[in-house]
Amino acid sequence: MSMEDMTDAELCAAATEALKTLDALAMRGRVIAANNGTSKGVIAADKFLASVAITHARAVRACDVLMPEIVLNFGGK
Repeated sequence: MSMEDMTDAELCAAATEALKTLDALAMRGRVIAANNGTSKGVIAADKFLASVAITHARAVRACDVLMPEIVLNFGGK
């Protein structure tokens, strides 16, 4: 099932899981999430983490919540 086929409730559930993943990684010092109130995109060295962040971004928009920019920073790059 593509994200376009998901209901708003399913997208919100995906957003919750994405946030849990990003929060857990941030607590381990592997991810820095920056919130500047915009939706400019995602920078990531890891394809899976990029997809998690993008899933979160799309799900939050589907829930009509302002999407913070998410920046994934690996190794200071």
